[in-house]
Amino acid sequence: TFEELAKTVSVDAKTGRKTVEFNPEKFRREGDFVISNDEDRLHLCFSDDEVICVPEGVKAIATSAFYADLCPNVKHIILSSTVAGIAQNAIEGCSVEELTINNKYIYISDRAFDHCPSLRLIHHIPEQVTIYVREENGRFARPVRCEVMESSELDADLSGYDPDDVPF
Repeated sequence: TFEELAKTVSVDAKTGRKTVEFNPEKFRREGDFVISNDEDRLHLCFSDDEVICVPEGVKAIATSAFYADLCPNVKHIILSSTVAGIAQNAIEGCSVEELTINNKYIYISDRAFDHCPSLRLIHHIPEQVTIYVREENGRFARPVRCEVMESSELDADLSGYDPDDVPF
């Protein structure tokens, strides 16, 4: 689906806004998002913002939904409480540093963040936990430690943590 949608993305000469062609019987557009009508799955984001908030009602994030070339400036993705699943390679953004999850029960594919070498923090709001991650093999995000969030100070030096000490 990504390839089908992504190849139709263009920039409107008058407004400078990204546009995309799609079948309105299958998809709808909400702001900078293309979402399937039948599954409420986010298939494409083409925002230039640094912080992107997935709209309420989206139930899943599809493969390549956040693709570096289509949302090149994104640093932080905030998932709404309705998002219950993240597919493999859903976030392929070299600049993504943080992810905020607002659903207590969410399925995250083992390879959801394979192409996110900059991902450092995953905030799980319902459990009030921040998971610190680090790059491995040049691209994989791997948990380093998990702790209860107690302050807005989120900078961390992860160099001293042994991945074998991770409790999960």
